[in-house]
Amino acid sequence: MDNIAYCGINCDACSFKVSCEDKDSRHLQFLPKKYENCKSADVTAITPCPGCKHDRTCGDCPLKDCITAKNRSREVSLHNCSGCEEFPCALLLSLAHDGIPHHLDAVKNLESIRANGIQAFLERERSKWSCPKCRKELSWYLAACPDCNGMAE
Repeated sequence: MDNIAYCGINCDACSFKVSCEDKDSRHLQFLPKKYENCKSADVTAITPCPGCKHDRTCGDCPLKDCITAKNRSREVSLHNCSGCEEFPCALLLSLAHDGIPHHLDAVKNLESIRANGIQAFLERERSKWSCPKCRKELSWYLAACPDCNGMAE
């Protein structure tokens, strides 16, 4: 679990991604209304998305475009927005307040990465998105384990 998008969102906790990887549509039951058309997806027939840094499955991303452009002119590449001198910028704040629940974590996640480093953040995320009882992978919109009812942190 180290698939952190440029905006700081953990792609490995994406309900659609986990559902496709696990072939378990229960992760899709509680998706927000915006993703209503995904709830009935045949997860057994879909190749899991590799994450925002590798694909545009979720659509165009101005943050990805911004970092890609900035990385062309830098000696050391940015891996996410936490290392940007403009953090938090208007693009990031717009994403964090666009009404999509999992986007609310973007700035907080990046602040954690900035303050504690990526490794500490990844450790916290692994724990946060794993069932404390059976260690099954959980996701943004399935915080209670469907197998044993363990709850995400």
